[in-house]
Amino acid sequence: SYKGEYKMKPTTENKNEKASLLFEYMKANRRYCTKEELAEVIGVKSERIVRDVINHLRNTGYCICAISSKTGYKLMSYTHHSREDEEDVRNMIYEIEKRKLELESMQKCCDRFFKKAEEYKRQKRKEQCTDGK
Repeated sequence: SYKGEYKMKPTTENKNEKASLLFEYMKANRRYCTKEELAEVIGVKSERIVRDVINHLRNTGYCICAISSKTGYKLMSYTHHSREDEEDVRNMIYEIEKRKLELESMQKCCDRFFKKAEEYKRQKRKEQCTDGK
Protein backbone atom coordinates (compact mmCIF):
# COMPACT_ATOMS: atom_id res chain seq x y z
CA SER A 1 0.00 0.00 0.00
CA TYR A 2 1.28 3.49 -0.87
CA LYS A 3 2.50 5.33 2.19
CA GLY A 4 3.42 8.62 0.53
CA GLU A 5 2.46 12.01 1.84
CA TYR A 6 -0.86 13.57 1.01
CA LYS A 7 -2.33 16.93 1.76
CA MET A 8 -5.20 17.22 4.20
CA LYS A 9 -8.10 19.55 3.53
CA PRO A 10 -7.59 22.84 5.33
CA THR A 11 -9.56 23.10 8.52
CA THR A 12 -12.48 25.47 8.44
CA GLU A 13 -12.04 28.58 10.49
CA ASN A 14 -14.58 28.67 13.31
CA LYS A 15 -15.43 25.00 12.67
CA ASN A 16 -16.59 24.46 16.25
CA GLU A 17 -18.87 27.50 16.05
CA LYS A 18 -20.34 26.32 12.75
CA ALA A 19 -20.73 22.79 14.13
CA SER A 20 -22.58 24.15 17.15
CA LEU A 21 -24.94 26.13 14.91
CA LEU A 22 -25.64 23.09 12.73
CA PHE A 23 -26.14 20.83 15.72
CA GLU A 24 -28.65 23.17 17.37
CA TYR A 25 -30.53 23.70 14.11
CA MET A 26 -30.72 20.00 13.28
CA LYS A 27 -31.67 19.12 16.86
CA ALA A 28 -34.52 21.64 16.80
CA ASN A 29 -35.81 20.50 13.38
CA ARG A 30 -35.55 16.71 13.71
CA ARG A 31 -35.89 16.14 9.96
CA TYR A 32 -33.67 15.82 6.93
CA CYS A 33 -32.11 19.21 6.15
CA THR A 34 -30.63 19.98 2.73
CA LYS A 35 -27.03 21.10 2.22
CA GLU A 36 -28.29 24.42 0.88
CA GLU A 37 -30.42 24.96 3.97
CA LEU A 38 -27.53 24.08 6.29
CA ALA A 39 -25.17 26.32 4.32
CA GLU A 40 -27.54 29.21 4.98
CA VAL A 41 -27.66 28.35 8.71
CA ILE A 42 -23.87 28.63 9.04
CA GLY A 43 -23.54 31.52 6.60
CA VAL A 44 -21.55 29.89 3.82
CA LYS A 45 -22.15 29.28 0.12
CA SER A 46 -20.03 26.16 -0.19
CA GLU A 47 -21.67 22.76 0.22
CA ARG A 48 -18.15 21.44 0.75
CA ILE A 49 -17.88 23.40 3.99
CA VAL A 50 -21.24 21.98 5.08
CA ARG A 51 -19.95 18.44 4.45
CA ASP A 52 -16.76 19.27 6.34
CA VAL A 53 -18.72 20.53 9.35
CA ILE A 54 -21.05 17.50 9.20
CA ASN A 55 -17.98 15.24 9.23
CA HIS A 56 -16.58 17.21 12.16
CA LEU A 57 -19.81 16.54 14.09
CA ARG A 58 -19.67 12.86 13.15
CA ASN A 59 -16.05 12.65 14.27
CA THR A 60 -17.06 14.05 17.65
CA GLY A 61 -19.63 11.27 18.07
CA TYR A 62 -22.92 12.48 16.62
CA CYS A 63 -24.90 10.16 14.34
CA ILE A 64 -25.86 12.26 11.35
CA CYS A 65 -27.70 10.20 8.78
CA ALA A 66 -27.39 10.66 5.04
CA ILE A 67 -28.74 7.99 2.73
CA SER A 68 -29.21 7.82 -1.02
CA SER A 69 -32.99 7.49 -0.80
CA LYS A 70 -33.40 10.80 1.07
CA THR A 71 -32.14 14.30 0.48
CA GLY A 72 -29.99 15.97 3.11
CA TYR A 73 -28.80 15.14 6.60
CA LYS A 74 -30.63 14.26 9.79
CA LEU A 75 -29.25 14.32 13.32
CA MET A 76 -30.28 11.04 14.93
CA SER A 77 -31.14 10.90 18.61
CA TYR A 78 -31.10 7.65 20.54
CA THR A 79 -33.63 9.12 22.99
CA HIS A 80 -36.08 10.57 20.42
CA HIS A 81 -36.23 8.37 17.36
CA SER A 82 -38.71 6.42 15.28
CA ARG A 83 -38.61 3.02 13.61
CA GLU A 84 -38.04 4.89 10.36
CA ASP A 85 -34.95 6.53 11.91
CA GLU A 86 -33.66 3.09 12.89
CA GLU A 87 -34.25 1.83 9.35
CA ASP A 88 -32.47 4.89 7.93
CA VAL A 89 -29.44 4.23 10.15
CA ARG A 90 -29.42 0.57 9.07
CA ASN A 91 -29.52 1.71 5.44
CA MET A 92 -26.68 4.14 6.09
CA ILE A 93 -24.58 1.32 7.59
CA TYR A 94 -25.33 -0.82 4.52
CA GLU A 95 -24.29 2.03 2.19
CA ILE A 96 -21.10 2.61 4.20
CA GLU A 97 -20.20 -1.10 4.01
CA LYS A 98 -20.84 -1.10 0.26
CA ARG A 99 -18.71 2.03 -0.17
CA LYS A 100 -15.91 0.46 1.89
CA LEU A 101 -15.80 -2.47 -0.54
CA GLU A 102 -15.70 -0.07 -3.49
CA LEU A 103 -12.89 1.93 -1.87
CA GLU A 104 -10.92 -1.23 -1.08
CA SER A 105 -11.18 -2.24 -4.74
CA MET A 106 -10.00 1.22 -5.84
CA GLN A 107 -7.10 1.04 -3.37
CA LYS A 108 -6.06 -2.35 -4.76
CA CYS A 109 -5.86 -0.76 -8.21
CA CYS A 110 -3.69 2.03 -6.83
CA ASP A 111 -1.47 -0.45 -4.96
CA ARG A 112 -1.13 -2.50 -8.16
CA PHE A 113 -0.12 0.67 -10.04
CA PHE A 114 2.73 1.38 -7.60
CA LYS A 115 3.83 -2.26 -7.59
CA LYS A 116 3.93 -2.38 -11.39
CA ALA A 117 5.62 1.03 -11.62
CA GLU A 118 8.32 -0.11 -9.19
CA GLU A 119 8.83 -3.35 -11.14
CA TYR A 120 9.13 -1.31 -14.33
CA LYS A 121 11.72 1.02 -12.76
CA ARG A 122 13.76 -1.96 -11.49
CA GLN A 123 13.66 -3.55 -14.93
CA LYS A 124 14.80 -0.30 -16.59
CA ARG A 125 17.67 0.09 -14.10
CA LYS A 126 18.68 -3.52 -14.70
CA GLU A 127 18.66 -2.95 -18.48
CA GLN A 128 20.75 0.23 -18.08
CA CYS A 129 23.27 -1.64 -15.96
CA THR A 130 23.63 -4.45 -18.50
CA ASP A 131 23.74 -1.99 -21.43
CA GLY A 132 26.46 0.04 -19.74
CA LYS A 133 28.86 -2.90 -19.30
